[in-house]
Amino acid sequence: MKIIAAEYFIYQPDPEPGMGVLGIDLGGGHVRVGLVRKGRAVRVETHLLDNRESRQNIVKQILNSIDGMFNSSITGIGMGVPAFVKRGVVFDAGNIPAFQNIDLEEILKSRYGVRVALNNDANCFA
Repeated sequence: MKIIAAEYFIYQPDPEPGMGVLGIDLGGGHVRVGLVRKGRAVRVETHLLDNRESRQNIVKQILNSIDGMFNSSITGIGMGVPAFVKRGVVFDAGNIPAFQNIDLEEILKSRYGVRVALNNDANCFA
């Protein structure tokens, strides 16, 4: 997956490495992953998302984006998606046609072994 933008808010190694969380914005054409430590964004990457792909390939694209920033210091993942979400299941992501009725929260919990919070993107920022 191609990184189209990367913003590094700390230009040297993190002076206070420690526990952190990942905040993820899933858009119709991108996956944006941000590392947050002690209430501030340390690093943000934006990856292209080919929303015409199959459901399985879209999940792979999302996981590959997260893999690039996930490490043992991450204690949780929060994700906003452009769809109706109920109990971690994504229903009808209009901008991503194949992405319907998928338990994305469980996929993330199983893969990374940390707490996951998933919601509609507008609710995340309201």
